[in-house]
Amino acid sequence: MIFVKDLKETKVGDKVMIYGRHHCPFCVQARAFCESHGVLFEYVDMTGDLNTQEDVFSRSNGMRTVPQIFIGDKHIGGFSDMESLHKDGGFLPLCLRNE
Repeated sequence: MIFVKDLKETKVGDKVMIYGRHHCPFCVQARAFCESHGVLFEYVDMTGDLNTQEDVFSRSNGMRTVPQIFIGDKHIGGFSDMESLHKDGGFLPLCLRNE
């Protein structure tokens, strides 16, 4: 689990990246959460792309489940980790750009 204090080096407005696979309900939930909260994100479908999967899984401390969510270079975890971070008040402030 990631805590708000662990994200102090993440800059506000860093790009949110969601890596997932086809037919993954948690990937759908992560994208829907970001969309419903106005969070700009990029979704990468890793289905069948072993090179991308290995890269993402190595950057996610060996976690091999999807989705894997990053803000900038900081690994957030999966959908439940993103939800927990949001409940602690740390997710949206990092994602929303002051435009």
